[in-house]
Amino acid sequence: QTFLNRMKRYDMVNKLPEMATLYRQFQAEGNRYELLEKSIIEDERPPMITIPEYCKKFGIKCQK
Repeated sequence: QTFLNRMKRYDMVNKLPEMATLYRQFQAEGNRYELLEKSIIEDERPPMITIPEYCKKFGIKCQK
């Protein structure tokens, strides 16, 4: 989802379908199946070029 949202933000795609925010998984135990549901939490990290420790390690100028 983060990747697709970034592509939309940079006008690389013009239409995206509605994205699900729930992940459904089945877990089998013997003859029994259990439905597990987990929320999908979208968390986009900042660009590496803005992290001072990264810039220092690789000797590059950081952007803000």
